[in-house]
Amino acid sequence: MLRSLGRRLGRIGAVKVGAPVGFATGTVALPRRAMVLAHFEALRPFSSAVPTNPRIWIGGLPYSTTKDDLVALFKEFGTIEAVDMTSHLDGRPKGTCIITFASGAEAQAALSMDGKVCGTRWMRVRLSEERVVAPNPKPEGCNKVFFANVPFRTTEEDITELFRHCGPITKVMIMRDASTGRSKGFGFIDFETTESTDAAVKLANSYVNGRLMNVNYAPFSTPVRPAPPAKSNTVFIANLPAEVDEDTLRAMFEHCGEIKVVRLPGSGASNYAHISFASSDIAAEAIKLDGSEFDGRRIHVSIAINKPRPVGKRKTPQE
Repeated sequence: MLRSLGRRLGRIGAVKVGAPVGFATGTVALPRRAMVLAHFEALRPFSSAVPTNPRIWIGGLPYSTTKDDLVALFKEFGTIEAVDMTSHLDGRPKGTCIITFASGAEAQAALSMDGKVCGTRWMRVRLSEERVVAPNPKPEGCNKVFFANVPFRTTEEDITELFRHCGPITKVMIMRDASTGRSKGFGFIDFETTESTDAAVKLANSYVNGRLMNVNYAPFSTPVRPAPPAKSNTVFIANLPAEVDEDTLRAMFEHCGEIKVVRLPGSGASNYAHISFASSDIAAEAIKLDGSEFDGRRIHVSIAINKPRPVGKRKTPQE
């Protein structure tokens, strides 16, 4: 049957197409496969039709199509509440859009535009079957939401304006690439009150510059950074001559500030030492001697991270 229909349509060669308002009418030559599919699409029912669904998805649009063009094409089917031109994260148009009507019946009527021409391209019209993400269970006392799938060009100011009606906002953070600063298309919003998050998650599945935004309760609080460890007042010195003594080291570092303790390894040990100063600020001054030359050696000076090793006699291989 399909081959027979294809042969019949092939003999016709072209079909007359009436374009809606704003688009020229004329004879449009169609590839045979497109004509066959258009015929069968008109015959078969939309198995995914849901009478209460007010949204339709339109594909195959020229990239230059505007919202006004689409309103002119579809306004005869009912009240259009929104036209959302979809785009890639970087802002490039996809050639698709979502139209929201006032009722599911109006959306169902608009399906008759499937296979019609918009500009120079055939449209595909379906009921929208977007996956709706259900909100996470709300954590107790939650005052943070997570948003995702927003265009890269969206700024913190844009997000603040979009969520302003939900309640006082304390912080908006868009996650960005550390090296380029480019947005990753998701982030977090902190509110003053937990009630504001309830209003914010209602914006899930809203379109933001052509992207279907996801909003959900953040399942965690803003992490509290651990307090940085207290600054060390001890420095570690390496690559010292083997014969260096405490007096020499005191003479080298006494200009930095008060020295509390100089620790050297036991006799015959290696060429390092620890010096503890009266404060961490003095230790910070001492590490400026890093790289200085001493008795033909370039010494290494750094803030001590680990505790100084116990002073004592080192074992020899014979022991």
